[in-house]
Amino acid sequence: MATEIKNVTAESFQNDVMTASTERPIVVVFWAPSVPESEQFLQQLQTTIQDYAGGTALAVVNVEQEQMLAQSVGLRALPTTLVVKDGQPLDSLEGPQPEPAITQLLDRHISKGPTPLDQARALIEQESYTQALDILQVAWSDEPRSVEIAANILRCLIELHRLDEAQKVLSSLDAGVASDDIIQALAAEIELASAQADLPEVDEMRRQFEADPSPENCKSLALVLNEANRYEEAMQVLLAGIKRDRAATELRPVLLDIFKSCKDKSLVTQYQRQLFTLMY
Repeated sequence: MATEIKNVTAESFQNDVMTASTERPIVVVFWAPSVPESEQFLQQLQTTIQDYAGGTALAVVNVEQEQMLAQSVGLRALPTTLVVKDGQPLDSLEGPQPEPAITQLLDRHISKGPTPLDQARALIEQESYTQALDILQVAWSDEPRSVEIAANILRCLIELHRLDEAQKVLSSLDAGVASDDIIQALAAEIELASAQADLPEVDEMRRQFEADPSPENCKSLALVLNEANRYEEAMQVLLAGIKRDRAATELRPVLLDIFKSCKDKSLVTQYQRQLFTLMY
């Protein structure tokens, strides 16, 4: 979640700063486009404050447009940065400051928001693996040598039984990351899961189904595919069976049970929509 940034006027100052600061600290920066150092500082502040997403908001005041507001604050330098809480200024910086000084000011009063890795871990605990994976893949593009990010990506792919994708991730890892003990353990888990997905019963049942695509064989094939964690194939088989024989009422409960067992909620949603379209 990005830190909220608002351009504040004299009319909106009461609501966007004074009232808003009763809920969380508000950082207010007074700047002027005609002062180059002021503009450079504003750009740096807007970048740095993104690390505090959710913990604050940034109120930007252009003093060339809001001279009365600037006078009421009693500015002595540009830029000036204030941290306001419960309608009162807590701390300030006057003049352009280096990035460490900005960070020190913010750290004194504002808690940093959760990192993408923290967000993903929380989602994994909730078994929201698809959402976690979306966050982790973005984070991985920024930190391709992070063992923690790579390990959590692999964990999500294993739980979602997207084993081909997991193998591709493994093959793309930096040698140093790939040799980590955690990654090696996950690689072994992926190998085992891949072997389990190739149950000989699947091929045998598929041959029976192709010879006799009855509802009974359709159900049996779907169940063995489900046992091998090949959920999408099982869903495809059952949907095709329902479409082929609308009177085969025994197939729909099997499909609903597979929806419950599959942890890839985006995949479940996709096939739920297809079932709904088919039935209604």
